[in-house]
Amino acid sequence: MSDNANSQGKPAEKPFRVVLASASPRRRELLEQAGVTFTVHASEVDESLDPDLLADPPEACKKLAERVRADSIAAAGGDEFADSPIDPKLYCISALTGKGVDSLKAAIATKVHELREEARAKAAEQPEFDHVWEHKREMRDRRFTVRKLSDGVFRVEGGQVERMVIQTDWENEDAIAFLQHRFKRIGVEDALAKAGARNGDEIRIVGRAFEFESATADDAFEELDI
Repeated sequence: MSDNANSQGKPAEKPFRVVLASASPRRRELLEQAGVTFTVHASEVDESLDPDLLADPPEACKKLAERVRADSIAAAGGDEFADSPIDPKLYCISALTGKGVDSLKAAIATKVHELREEARAKAAEQPEFDHVWEHKREMRDRRFTVRKLSDGVFRVEGGQVERMVIQTDWENEDAIAFLQHRFKRIGVEDALAKAGARNGDEIRIVGRAFEFESATADDAFEELDI
């Protein structure tokens, strides 16, 4: 058996490589806080501003936004209506107050998801036995069941669902809210509702028990397609 396959004959997955094209300490800190492994290759793009603009942050942001948009159009061959590999939006953040950081993180998460979907689409263009096997494994992994144990108590079982629970930081409210969002995306919430679960009922998954709460009313991660 070659080094590129595991014990089941499945090719080893190639991890995504994250490159930070900036020498910004704050960007490095944000990635480290997110637990992302990355390498730094500072971009040669001129990010400097005229000294007069440094005293006027709003005007500085405006100038940078114009520069980013121009770069985006240039990367699209000069067509402002065509898709560009460069995001035309400038994300203004504050290292002091944290303002704008959530929007930037959401944009990064969305971009990572898009890149992963593109990689999956390219892989699907070359169907092989291993790809078919992997697809079937993923389909099996995504399956889950909902059982009503007693009045107001339900158990959810399934490989993907249980892994999500295990990987969640239960001391972090945002992480719990994101888990709720993912449950909604993959249909767990709907399945529980169809099984008769109501807000306040106890939901058990692996070693965790928590109250059922519909994410329909307030989903902070609604815009993320993940």
